[in-house]
Amino acid sequence: MVRKDIFKPVNHFSPAELKTFMTEHPQGAHSLVDGRQPGEDERIAGSKLIPLMDWSGRSDELPGEKPAVAYCLSGSRSLAAARILKSKGHPVGKLAETAV
Repeated sequence: MVRKDIFKPVNHFSPAELKTFMTEHPQGAHSLVDGRQPGEDERIAGSKLIPLMDWSGRSDELPGEKPAVAYCLSGSRSLAAARILKSKGHPVGKLAETAV
């Protein structure tokens, strides 16, 4: 069964907005998720690597009550990850521009 909210828009953060978000939500108060594959460039400090292909079995690793922001290289994997999280009830956004 497909949940309808997987198709609802997610919040998009610019790199500057993400920096502000991270200042307002210190480490431990939010989840920052890298949707890329291991070995793809460097990660943003404090982020959790969950490759998009692993999301079906690993999305529950993120606390549901904490805001989450997903990112990747081009934006397609982070959008898919953000939609999955949103469909599971997470407050979520994605990095709109590549900053990594």
